[in-house]
Amino acid sequence: MKKICAIIFDLDGTLTYFKIDFMSARRQVISKLINLGVPKGLISIEQRILTTVEIAENYLNSRGEKPAKIKLIKKQIDKIISQYEMEGAKQTDLIPGARELLRILRSNNYKIGLFTLENREVTNFLIEKCSIKSYFDSIITRDDVDNFKPHPDHLEMVLKELDVSCNEVIVVGDNPVDIVCAKQINAIAIARLSDRHSKKDLVQAGADYIVTNLMEINEILKDN
Repeated sequence: MKKICAIIFDLDGTLTYFKIDFMSARRQVISKLINLGVPKGLISIEQRILTTVEIAENYLNSRGEKPAKIKLIKKQIDKIISQYEMEGAKQTDLIPGARELLRILRSNNYKIGLFTLENREVTNFLIEKCSIKSYFDSIITRDDVDNFKPHPDHLEMVLKELDVSCNEVIVVGDNPVDIVCAKQINAIAIARLSDRHSKKDLVQAGADYIVTNLMEINEILKDN
């Protein structure tokens, strides 16, 4: 195994507390899509919002809707999502140990990346609010990729900007989606255990390590 030289983090739920009211966001998105003609039976509040949007887009394409109209609908949905994300960003704060871990990684000359499903505006607001923006060598949001996590394109863009290979990085996230994304590029995956996802789900996603305290990651790096 090559020496680890970069760490790539998810943001919400990993470095900051997850404060987004996604259930309300899902309800509003679903209501909007149903009003636009998407059958109620195709979409569910149990789905990730981005999955719901993808299903709706496929349906509208199958019905022959013009690309310009679909693009407009997606823009309207993104606006709804972004409003909830910004509200969450205003309420949240760093998880204990996050800043100290980033400081240690920087002092030890690790490259540091960020890959998040939030948009660029919300991401910048949050990392500037928490005074951690300067630690990151690469920041890739959902605005920057056509295929976002769990698709490997999201992580691969970070790798490209950091100029590292997949066997030189560790990926840290709190969601099984983060872990699946990491394992698709054969990277080491560390899951931060929270009340949002079970240990079982994180293990099934392929997590190599599970931590409850972010500072445990520093000890894992020492072992590697």
